Amino acid sequence: MIFNGKDPNDLENSLMEKLDDYSFMQNKTDDIDKIKYYWAYNMPCALLVNGKSKYWFASLKNVYEILFKDILINLRTSVSASFKEIIELLDINKMEKAEDRQFFVTVLNHFLKDSDDISSKVLPTICSLVSKFPDEEKT
Repeated sequence: MIFNGKDPNDLENSLMEKLDDYSFMQNKTDDIDKIKYYWAYNMPCALLVNGKSKYWFASLKNVYEILFKDILINLRTSVSASFKEIIELLDINKMEKAEDRQFFVTVLNHFLKDSDDISSKVLPTICSLVSKFPDEEKT
């Protein structure tokens, strides 16, 4: 099929070449870091829009696990700032497996060992997080 006098495959190949040229000129690491930052910043919104716990277990937990351990301070700061919203949006008390609830304690401990800026963002969430656990797990 001809589109505007050109074969669509030629248009696609031309576009791909331009994207390759653009990528060659740009720093791919910066682009990946920007994408990770946008995920970190918008994670509570992604949970809210996509079905909360169901979306969390389907895909977002894996993304979160990558982001909260990242070496970039701005990513960790953003993820730690949204920690309160994450635990409020998820039904932690309704999670069937104890290891799913324990994940949030692991994240909290990781943030508390980080810089003062990051630990200060999650410190106020300790009581809120603990209150979501069954009585036998609160200690």
